[in-house]
Amino acid sequence: MALGGLRFPPGGDETHFWYNAVELFGRAPWPSLAALHSYPELSTPLPFVVWGALEYWLRQGVWLPRLLNVALSLSVASLVAMPPGGPTRRSIAACAGLLLCPYYLFVSARIYTDMPAIVCTTFGLWAYLERRHLRSALLFVLAIASRQYAVAFPLAIMAYEVTRGHGRSRTALLAATLAATSLLGWVLFFGAIAPPEALASQSVPTAPLAALIPQNALYLLACTGLYFTLPHALLIGRPAPGPHLRSARTLTAIALIVLLFVLVPPLGNRGVDTITMGLFDRALHAASLAPAARAAVLCVCAAAALVSVLEAPVPLSLVVANALVMLKGHEAWDKYALPLLAALWLLTSRESPR
Repeated sequence: MALGGLRFPPGGDETHFWYNAVELFGRAPWPSLAALHSYPELSTPLPFVVWGALEYWLRQGVWLPRLLNVALSLSVASLVAMPPGGPTRRSIAACAGLLLCPYYLFVSARIYTDMPAIVCTTFGLWAYLERRHLRSALLFVLAIASRQYAVAFPLAIMAYEVTRGHGRSRTALLAATLAATSLLGWVLFFGAIAPPEALASQSVPTAPLAALIPQNALYLLACTGLYFTLPHALLIGRPAPGPHLRSARTLTAIALIVLLFVLVPPLGNRGVDTITMGLFDRALHAASLAPAARAAVLCVCAAAALVSVLEAPVPLSLVVANALVMLKGHEAWDKYALPLLAALWLLTSRESPR
């Protein structure tokens, strides 16, 4: 198997992820309340509990949780590639678009918490589209138990159902609302947005309730433009669904994005150890672009992402909800867009060509 059979030494965040999974959740057949309340990680605990359980019962080391993540990533790719009625050229292209994002393959082969959240949000959205609302709610609850950012998905469905008018599903709205409120349960359990020990030991500038970082939302939009809107245009053969470029709605959206980039350009993380924001940001730095030029490139990508979904209500709700949730993100990073990218490619694979 590639990557040495997934047996290479833990690196990066894997080092403390694996240590805490084993030491706090892999020494007993079930997790203790003390461990759940005080483990030193910012993400909600489901992945660590699962990884710890695998180590407690099977004692196979880090390669087994990695193999699980690989299986989860393949299940998401298969869901995108095979819409109802079987695979099509469009769905295969959508799957290719998902796999083109380098971070998707990176987190697939490592014990990062992103993949458990991605599989739950993607299958949760699929269940919603299939009108299996209870299953959708349960999957979103599991996603939020894996990463707090996943609350964006039930929030997006809530917003869509509230605004759609005729055809609104009260069951879908109730299910999404219940799923979203599960985050409040974690906040009450921790007494904060994450375990107190994690907040005390790490730099989290958005830990205070009123603290927001608008630059993180803008960077997520820019990554959506780079990793979805541009590949969509290349692979599907036309731009992602959007209104006419000169419509008032489009011009307003572009003006809003430009204004925000002028006021709060996302030119690096502040208040955390990682200054750069991921591969996209590093590539702009490597090109020796001036700050204004980097902001301009990011602005174009962000505007393209927003404009491409203006006339597609479900994608628009997902993009806006994820951007708003990233206001509370403690740092910007390309991989935080992965759940949104998987959802957008899933919707693309199911869409009938116009």
